Amino acid sequence: MRNRVRQLLGTTWLVLLVALILGFVVGLVIVAIPENKYVAKAVFYAAPPKASSTSDAVMGTQYAENRAKLYLSLMESEPLARAAAAELNEQVSADTLRRRVKAKGVHATPLVELEVSGPTPEAALSGARAYVRVLPDFAKSVEDQSGLRQGPTLTMLGPPDAITAERKGLAPWYVVIATTVAGGLVGLTFIGWYRRRNPLLTSARAVRKLVHLPYVQAISMKSGSNDLQRTLALLHRRSGKGGSVLLTSATREDGCHELIDKLAEACRARQIPVRVVRLVDVDGVALDGPGITLIEATALLDDPVEATALRGHAFETVIVGRRNFTSVRSVAEVDELLKLNGCSADGLLIVRGGWTSMGSSASASTGHSPNPWPVIDVLEGDGRQSSNMLAENESGKVAEFDGALPGHPADPSGGKRHAQ
Repeated sequence: MRNRVRQLLGTTWLVLLVALILGFVVGLVIVAIPENKYVAKAVFYAAPPKASSTSDAVMGTQYAENRAKLYLSLMESEPLARAAAAELNEQVSADTLRRRVKAKGVHATPLVELEVSGPTPEAALSGARAYVRVLPDFAKSVEDQSGLRQGPTLTMLGPPDAITAERKGLAPWYVVIATTVAGGLVGLTFIGWYRRRNPLLTSARAVRKLVHLPYVQAISMKSGSNDLQRTLALLHRRSGKGGSVLLTSATREDGCHELIDKLAEACRARQIPVRVVRLVDVDGVALDGPGITLIEATALLDDPVEATALRGHAFETVIVGRRNFTSVRSVAEVDELLKLNGCSADGLLIVRGGWTSMGSSASASTGHSPNPWPVIDVLEGDGRQSSNMLAENESGKVAEFDGALPGHPADPSGGKRHAQ
């Protein structure tokens, strides 16, 4: 389960899709949750008292600015909310209406802005018009009680019918788009962070720096590729006299089973004896026959008990992984599990490209004789035999292996190996 989650988190398109969906859902929640989504605004002018001289006019303007600050607190007061609720004649309490009101002033001016919110445009508009009707008289009563001046105190800029209601903040689709884009950016950031902590199998050259295996080979499954034949020649040569090769992977999604089917199909197409055996059944099968035996152990990390069947056997062991899917950590864990059971990985096959049919492979191979030597990456300084190793024949003599499989002539080109 842990490896499956690791593979899912390493899948770029899946993580990005989930992040975009989450961002979209968050945007919908932000748009839907607020109760009072609409707001109506009205601007009032705090008129200065009448003046008989220039100096009185200056003082009156400063007085109006100071009184405007007082009106800010009056607009959010409970007595004014009760008067507005009575003006509405609706089932709206004064406390509810007071919470919907917000007043703010314009800096260094005798202007006061009143905002009344509501769940619908009609509710916000009716609340704002109710405040517009009662606020001037309420402010005048406060001024009259203070005995400081007489005359109009607050004047609305524009007629009451000019008040309109609009939605708070950005339009809903802008909010949803913004949160969706933000979710995508968070997803890309997570992908970059996760890839640095859990790198995936990419090119053979890059993987060679991360794993300590004798050889790393990338297998292309694109149409017209000779990698299957070359891989088959490599596995048969390294398997020795026994001709047994163990192909294993961390999970079933790593492509090990599909690769074994393709290798077996390639053997049958070239009339090479091949046997496919599961690792748990290896003790009941004769492995010393002609040809090659492909031992299958997919999902080794999901079923680690299966690895106990390795004890007492010495197979050429190769780990199989998918390019841009299998993590390097999964490969290391498979190798560690093999070592715990008396075995170790001899190589890594990175499968890339789509699976091709043998019909296309056979038609491509009839036109020319493919080079059977695999294109592999060999760790520098490794003490194991390279691709130019010598194979011991039946008479005990040592002869250079020419890359041809049993029952087939050698490549006339010499079968030279191209190392990356």
